[in-house]
Amino acid sequence: MADDEEPTMMEDEGGEDMWDMPMKEEYHAHIRGLMGLAHGCIYRGKEMKFTKAQLLQLKPKHVYNYLCLKAYGKINPTDNDKPTGRASSLEYYKKAISFFLPNSHPWVEMPGTPAHGNPTRSKLVNNLVAKVRLAETRGEGKDTQATRPLEMIEYKAILSTFRATPGPMLQMKVKNPLMALYQWHLITRIDDVCNFKVSDPRPHPKWSFCLRQRVSWSKNVRDERQCPDQLLMASMNPAFCIFIALAHWLEIHLASYPNAIMLFSPKHPPPGRKEHKIFINTIIKKYRTHLGKVFGDRAFETLYDGDDDRPIGTHSCRKSASTYAKRCGRTEGQVDHRGRWKPAASKTSSVVSGVYIDPKEEATDAEVASDLCIGGPIKYKLKPAMVRHITLQWIREHVIPHISFRFTATRHDRLVYNLGLAFLCACMDTDHFGLPLPAITVSAVQAAYDAIPMDDKPEQPVDRVPIVCYRVRDQLHIDEVVAVDNVESGAPAVPAVIGAPGNNEMQALLIQVQDLKQEVQNLRTVVDAHERNGRSYLEGQFHRVNNNLRRFGGTIQGGLARHHPQAQQERLAAEEEAPEAGEQVYMPTLTPNLRTLQEMWREWQFGIGGRKAAKDWTPRERGNPAGRIKQTYYRRKCVWLILQRLINKGHNISGAISVMKDTYGQSTSVTDMQKAIVRDRRVYEDNGGLHPNFR
Repeated sequence: MADDEEPTMMEDEGGEDMWDMPMKEEYHAHIRGLMGLAHGCIYRGKEMKFTKAQLLQLKPKHVYNYLCLKAYGKINPTDNDKPTGRASSLEYYKKAISFFLPNSHPWVEMPGTPAHGNPTRSKLVNNLVAKVRLAETRGEGKDTQATRPLEMIEYKAILSTFRATPGPMLQMKVKNPLMALYQWHLITRIDDVCNFKVSDPRPHPKWSFCLRQRVSWSKNVRDERQCPDQLLMASMNPAFCIFIALAHWLEIHLASYPNAIMLFSPKHPPPGRKEHKIFINTIIKKYRTHLGKVFGDRAFETLYDGDDDRPIGTHSCRKSASTYAKRCGRTEGQVDHRGRWKPAASKTSSVVSGVYIDPKEEATDAEVASDLCIGGPIKYKLKPAMVRHITLQWIREHVIPHISFRFTATRHDRLVYNLGLAFLCACMDTDHFGLPLPAITVSAVQAAYDAIPMDDKPEQPVDRVPIVCYRVRDQLHIDEVVAVDNVESGAPAVPAVIGAPGNNEMQALLIQVQDLKQEVQNLRTVVDAHERNGRSYLEGQFHRVNNNLRRFGGTIQGGLARHHPQAQQERLAAEEEAPEAGEQVYMPTLTPNLRTLQEMWREWQFGIGGRKAAKDWTPRERGNPAGRIKQTYYRRKCVWLILQRLINKGHNISGAISVMKDTYGQSTSVTDMQKAIVRDRRVYEDNGGLHPNFR
């Protein structure tokens, strides 16, 4: 078939092919090249699709020939041929071709069954990639195109060169250093940085002196679980302090474009995916151009004295940050978490535990973030004398008014306060930390500070307090570093005990201290609980005793006097003593014609009309035959005892009366109730002679 001829795609002989080939523009050239090599023709057109039957006809030999052509420049290389392509490139070609193939499982060849599977996942193809990688290891392959990490001296030179750009080039002086610092602190690509929005930096809900931000455009991010909030902390070295750089650029950016959406562009991003990519590539291209000028400077080239011959580029900034964190003692897993790299050996997101384990490792993220704060992490803190004078409102009006105009909500107060303190600290420094701050802005801030009505104002109202991040079990702690005066140098220093033990010993000490604190707290909780329970128990017992005394004697004092054992014996003896001759004996009487149970209870407990309480009558008085008192007392006592029994069970007098009325009827007279109680004694003789409601 001629090279210029475009063959027609044929359907399966068995009928219409309902399978639709997926499309991805950046991969399409490789599937066209492979199919063209297999069919002996050239396929053109980025929208061309192949049928499922055509793709299923691909064999490992076809993929092998295509990769040989890419790696060696010919289909059948000999052992003496040296590869001109990299193994990493072959891996990319495999991935691109596999994207379009119907089968995803490895290639299988078994006797008696047709070979099937994904030809890119065959032993023949994998051996070719391994062969090319072995040649690279032995120095016989193509030189790597990967960039090397920047050294610290080079990174500092990039920032200083950007900031020292002559003229009013704010993009070079302010924006580019912030982009480089974002790459450093978040270990991210320049592509991710260019996608940042003005609204991305947010205050941290727990650590008020920190910020948080998500890198949602990172290459390995496929869902929100893979881009949790990451910590941003200020640095002791002002050149690397992202708080100062962010406040500086935002104040300039929002002054000119108060409604800007993108952090590093005044334009609004287009809605389409392709248009958005072109839009971001424009920002990237400008930054790479400026960075390339720095890399090409003769003075910059002389800074590196190592033996790594690899080139440098924008990706070198990310490699520099990850390498620096690794040299500070962090593990690869910790650095990978900060840089949002997906583990190579395991696919955490594909296993069940990966769905349930919280991807947010705040302690790991904070520890790596603190290492990337050159000079150590700090927090900006007002000096005690200035707390009453420099308020959030003062910062909004005089330090960063344009940022404050954009972030007016209460939830943004901590963001404005942190950026304002950082920018105020830079403005009030003698040489502004060597940063290219606008003279007009600095003069306005200093004038507002001078106008504060206060004597003996400090020249610098903001302290940079060192902080330390450490983990105790699963909890992150960020505390101020306690400094002691160094007698020899006069400078504050961390006590020697903090840095003396190794990481494991320090971790053990911290765990023990935390355990002791927790144990003390638990003991305090237990003691407080016992105290509350004891107090509640005693109050209940006293309440019960007082209630019993009131039931017996009407008052606590009367009950104690009347029911004292010795007093009872003396009273009974006096009552049983026979009257002397000629002595007039007083006999108590009962109130006639009682109509209600309340009256009967009052007669029993207290007496009515000055009469003696019925419960205090002696046997002689109860047996008085005059006026049928004996019979009346007997019948009324049936009601009295029932009421007393109900009260002893916990009812008050109103409740006891309600129980009796519910049992014998609401309209039943007192006389009929007395008869019913006497009748119940015979009916319920086997159960103590009591109605079930009274038991």
